[in-house]
Amino acid sequence: MWINKFIAHTGYCSRRDADKLVEEGRVTVNDEAAVKTQHVSETDVVKIDDKYIAPPKRHRIYIAVNKPVGIVCTTETNIENNVIEFVGHEERIFPIGRMDRESSGLLFLTNDGDIVNRFTEEEFGVEKEYFVRLDQKITYDFIQKLLHEGIPLEGKLVKAIRVVKTGPKALKITILQDMRRQIRRMCSYCGFRVFKCERIRIMHIHVRDIPPGDWRYLTRHEVLKMFRSLNYHPAQKWLLPGETNEALEQEVREFLPEEIPVANRPDFQPEYRDESRENQQRPRDNRGGYRQEQRGGGGYPNRYDNRGGYQQPRDNRYDNRGGYQQQPPRDNRYDNRYDNRGGYQQQPPRDNRYDNRYDNRGGYQQPPR
Repeated sequence: MWINKFIAHTGYCSRRDADKLVEEGRVTVNDEAAVKTQHVSETDVVKIDDKYIAPPKRHRIYIAVNKPVGIVCTTETNIENNVIEFVGHEERIFPIGRMDRESSGLLFLTNDGDIVNRFTEEEFGVEKEYFVRLDQKITYDFIQKLLHEGIPLEGKLVKAIRVVKTGPKALKITILQDMRRQIRRMCSYCGFRVFKCERIRIMHIHVRDIPPGDWRYLTRHEVLKMFRSLNYHPAQKWLLPGETNEALEQEVREFLPEEIPVANRPDFQPEYRDESRENQQRPRDNRGGYRQEQRGGGGYPNRYDNRGGYQQPRDNRYDNRGGYQQQPPRDNRYDNRYDNRGGYQQQPPRDNRYDNRYDNRGGYQQPPR
């Protein structure tokens, strides 16, 4: 590998700082001054200021983190709320790809610098799926621009490969590019404002099994499948130009992709699905009308009755004749507000001076004196 990459992988400094050390003549390889275009291997003796630098560890770290809103994807530890201090890993790691402060979701971190470029290049077909909530209802023109017409960003037309509508103002967008604030800029170009942007999937790895603010290591199966999709293996970096290694070549061949990524196939077509609730087939009654589903806590079990009229909620608002049932008010002064003839029953006020205010003939009883 290049001398600057060798030094950077040891965790001594960054590649840019390593180039400065080489230019200043402070780096030696096998007791000879190093040059910027020099390749080194694990068997070479590299020193900085006459101090031996151990070769970088062969094991690679791949971490998936569910980034919350407010965390900054940067390796600059002097920036507040940076993702490196948020994860707190003992090894020197860095994020793969971009994610702005206002967005959340799945983010990869690693100490393998060679795999970063394969993630960001569109030709490798790395799918990144986002859940997006907008400020207004989704239109047909918006879907057309995302999938077919394209949106101009950074001098080229950018398109989504898959759009799934999940609600009137919510959708899932799958893209292959990795531009700065890409989803927000694509929506803003079409006149939409993004209220929520969450990355829910990268390739075959989902965020659903990682709690917000938590992280985990990728499993061996996930890592091997990722290598197979990217046509990559970490051991490739130790080969010098023109060098062959039969054992290494056999190991690399085991990880070659079994098939071309879906987005790179010649017959690939952008996909659109509508999974919103208003587009789902609702159950119908015997007359062909829609039945209202029961919701938690009450409501209407069935919106229509067998006669085609509305079924009333559980408090029985209507009587059997189709009229209103009069319900007595909750007042202790009246036992029954209405008599059998539909008129008012007069109830005596609560006055200790009268036993019964009215006589049987409907006249007033004179109070005793």
